[in-house]
Amino acid sequence: MIDTAPKHEISSNEATSTSVIKGLMRRPPRSLEEWLYYKLLDSEGFHRFVGKIYRKLNNIKEPPLREDPSSDLHWTFKPTSMQKFKAYRILFWDEMRSTLGLPKKSSRYFKD
Repeated sequence: MIDTAPKHEISSNEATSTSVIKGLMRRPPRSLEEWLYYKLLDSEGFHRFVGKIYRKLNNIKEPPLREDPSSDLHWTFKPTSMQKFKAYRILFWDEMRSTLGLPKKSSRYFKD
Protein backbone atom coordinates (compact mmCIF):
# COMPACT_ATOMS: atom_id res chain seq x y z
CA MET A 1 0.00 0.00 0.00
CA ILE A 2 1.34 3.43 -0.89
CA ASP A 3 1.39 6.09 1.81
CA THR A 4 -0.21 9.23 0.36
CA ALA A 5 -0.44 11.22 3.59
CA PRO A 6 1.50 14.48 3.47
CA LYS A 7 4.70 14.40 5.45
CA HIS A 8 5.22 17.19 7.97
CA GLU A 9 8.64 18.76 7.93
CA ILE A 10 9.77 20.88 10.86
CA SER A 11 10.77 24.37 9.79
CA SER A 12 13.63 26.22 11.43
CA ASN A 13 11.14 28.55 13.16
CA GLU A 14 9.30 25.60 14.71
CA ALA A 15 12.54 24.03 15.86
CA THR A 16 13.68 27.29 17.43
CA SER A 17 10.38 27.92 19.19
CA THR A 18 10.33 24.33 20.46
CA SER A 19 13.78 24.71 22.00
CA VAL A 20 12.75 28.01 23.61
CA ILE A 21 9.62 26.42 25.08
CA LYS A 22 11.64 23.52 26.48
CA GLY A 23 14.01 26.02 28.09
CA LEU A 24 11.11 27.85 29.73
CA MET A 25 9.49 24.66 30.96
CA ARG A 26 12.25 23.41 33.21
CA ARG A 27 11.38 21.02 35.96
CA PRO A 28 10.96 22.34 39.51
CA PRO A 29 14.12 22.44 41.63
CA ARG A 30 14.77 19.45 43.86
CA SER A 31 16.71 21.38 46.48
CA LEU A 32 17.41 24.86 47.76
CA GLU A 33 20.80 24.75 46.06
CA GLU A 34 19.21 24.02 42.69
CA TRP A 35 16.64 26.80 43.19
CA LEU A 36 19.41 29.29 44.01
CA TYR A 37 21.32 28.11 40.93
CA TYR A 38 18.27 28.82 38.71
CA LYS A 39 17.78 32.25 40.32
CA LEU A 40 21.45 33.09 39.71
CA LEU A 41 21.26 32.10 36.04
CA ASP A 42 18.08 34.16 35.57
CA SER A 43 19.51 37.35 37.13
CA GLU A 44 20.66 40.19 34.90
CA GLY A 45 23.18 41.37 37.50
CA PHE A 46 25.01 38.05 37.45
CA HIS A 47 25.28 38.14 33.66
CA ARG A 48 26.58 41.73 33.76
CA PHE A 49 29.18 40.68 36.36
CA VAL A 50 30.33 37.68 34.31
CA GLY A 51 30.48 39.84 31.17
CA LYS A 52 32.60 42.41 32.99
CA ILE A 53 35.07 39.73 34.15
CA TYR A 54 35.15 38.23 30.63
CA ARG A 55 35.94 41.62 29.09
CA LYS A 56 38.72 42.27 31.61
CA LEU A 57 40.33 38.87 31.03
CA ASN A 58 40.22 39.26 27.24
CA ASN A 59 41.23 42.96 27.20
CA ILE A 60 37.96 44.05 25.60
CA LYS A 61 36.89 47.67 26.14
CA GLU A 62 33.78 48.32 28.20
CA PRO A 63 30.74 49.27 26.09
CA PRO A 64 29.67 52.91 26.55
CA LEU A 65 27.09 53.46 29.27
CA ARG A 66 23.60 54.55 28.33
CA GLU A 67 22.64 58.12 29.22
CA ASP A 68 19.65 57.24 31.39
CA PRO A 69 19.48 53.57 32.43
CA SER A 70 16.40 54.22 34.59
CA SER A 71 14.34 55.22 31.53
CA ASP A 72 13.67 51.53 30.77
CA LEU A 73 12.09 51.08 34.20
CA HIS A 74 9.25 53.45 33.35
CA TRP A 75 8.18 51.38 30.36
CA THR A 76 8.77 47.84 31.60
CA PHE A 77 6.23 46.43 34.04
CA LYS A 78 7.47 43.60 36.20
CA PRO A 79 4.82 42.32 38.60
CA THR A 80 5.88 41.41 42.12
CA SER A 81 5.39 37.94 43.55
CA MET A 82 2.40 39.18 45.55
CA GLN A 83 0.74 40.63 42.42
CA LYS A 84 1.29 37.34 40.59
CA PHE A 85 -0.17 35.41 43.51
CA LYS A 86 -3.26 37.63 43.70
CA ALA A 87 -3.87 37.30 39.95
CA TYR A 88 -3.46 33.52 40.17
CA ARG A 89 -5.88 33.37 43.11
CA ILE A 90 -8.51 35.40 41.21
CA LEU A 91 -8.21 33.19 38.13
CA PHE A 92 -8.25 29.98 40.19
CA TRP A 93 -11.47 30.88 42.02
CA ASP A 94 -13.00 32.08 38.76
CA GLU A 95 -12.34 28.69 37.20
CA MET A 96 -13.83 26.97 40.25
CA ARG A 97 -16.95 29.16 39.94
CA SER A 98 -17.32 28.39 36.23
CA THR A 99 -16.90 24.67 36.93
CA LEU A 100 -19.85 24.87 39.32
CA GLY A 101 -21.89 26.86 36.79
CA LEU A 102 -21.66 30.19 38.61
CA PRO A 103 -20.87 33.46 36.78
CA LYS A 104 -17.28 34.66 36.58
CA LYS A 105 -16.12 37.68 38.57
CA SER A 106 -12.73 38.30 36.93
CA SER A 107 -14.18 40.74 34.39
CA ARG A 108 -14.01 43.34 37.16
CA TYR A 109 -10.24 42.92 37.46
CA PHE A 110 -9.02 42.17 33.94
CA LYS A 111 -9.63 43.97 30.67
CA ASP A 112 -10.55 41.86 27.66
